[in-house]
Amino acid sequence: MHISPKMESKLKWMLDDAYPVARQSVIYAEVVTGELNYSGIGELRDVLDHIQRALDMDNEEDALKELVV
Repeated sequence: MHISPKMESKLKWMLDDAYPVARQSVIYAEVVTGELNYSGIGELRDVLDHIQRALDMDNEEDALKELVV
């Protein structure tokens, strides 16, 4: 699949900037409470589902809608 520069830029922001913040938040909550933060993990799973759907789409406009935050 060919990824346009616009799609690549959006994915890069999500994975390089936003994901580490979300990941660290889940880890912090786990350390503070001493148990897994299932709500936070569920949110991360949902984000990854949106990314996967966007990558599977042939229409860039629809794919970018999946990545709206």
